[in-house]
Amino acid sequence: VAYLTFTALASFAICLLALIPMEVLPEGQRKPIRGRELIRLGMVLGATAALSLFDVGVGFGYSMGLLSETPALGYIGVALAALPLLVLLLPHPPEEDSGAKPEFEAVAQAGTGQAGAPALASDGITFGQAVVGVDFWLLWFIQFAVFGSGVATNQNLAMIFESAGAKDAAGLGVSLFALTSSGSRMVVGILSDRYAHVVSRFRWIQVVAVMSMASPALVSTMAVGGIMVGILVAGLSFGTFFTVIVPVINEMYGRKQFGVIMGSQLASQAFASISICKVLLPRVYSHAAAGASVCEGTACFRTSFLALAALNA
Repeated sequence: VAYLTFTALASFAICLLALIPMEVLPEGQRKPIRGRELIRLGMVLGATAALSLFDVGVGFGYSMGLLSETPALGYIGVALAALPLLVLLLPHPPEEDSGAKPEFEAVAQAGTGQAGAPALASDGITFGQAVVGVDFWLLWFIQFAVFGSGVATNQNLAMIFESAGAKDAAGLGVSLFALTSSGSRMVVGILSDRYAHVVSRFRWIQVVAVMSMASPALVSTMAVGGIMVGILVAGLSFGTFFTVIVPVINEMYGRKQFGVIMGSQLASQAFASISICKVLLPRVYSHAAAGASVCEGTACFRTSFLALAALNA
């Protein structure tokens, strides 16, 4: 209880501190990143990547028996976790007078021009209009399937590897999912903005659907190699989806009732957690265990993940 309380309070405090350097710009205006701010952004991304690689490395070391629990590893992990926040809390560099204002005004004018007219000239539609459309429920179902498959994989890795006879590999699996999920969020976020004229965000949703179908199919093999590849694909699909779904909802329905529409879409996650993680997987696992406290063998999860593959097909 003390550990969970500390973790919750620490997360809450970090979120509050991260709000300090944020700046809210007037509607329709953007501020380009340049100079020292670009360096700060690079430092944050580098620190985040270092933390992810550290987690994967430690997980691999634990699974292979190369590392043991030591205070030094904990201190290094805490330091790496706090490094991005420390970079964000550094004093902001002074604004450069030469050229800064015209560049800002040019971006603002571009945002209010004809190129940005669909996003700014229209407030969008209401929740009542959105909910009667087929597209709304297609997105809802896709989110239900993607989130359900990702959470079912991530939350049951220890039991999956235990059933496959490789219990020590669970730490590496968790780290791999975290690395691919966080990395894909950053990479796909950049690619979907810069190359939107080549691959639209709706195409990214299709890519996510394919990966979400392949991931549980790979996990259902219940071979350690197949599970690891399935975890990698699951992390990629999980991170990619939650990067593109927000702008996709905004582009489809506008901002008039964006909060209500987005919230109703996110409600699919609750239904996925209950139906998949609390009903489907436990029932199949208990049936395969045949009264034993621990299930071993391919039957423990194969049926469940084949069903998830079919759900995403």
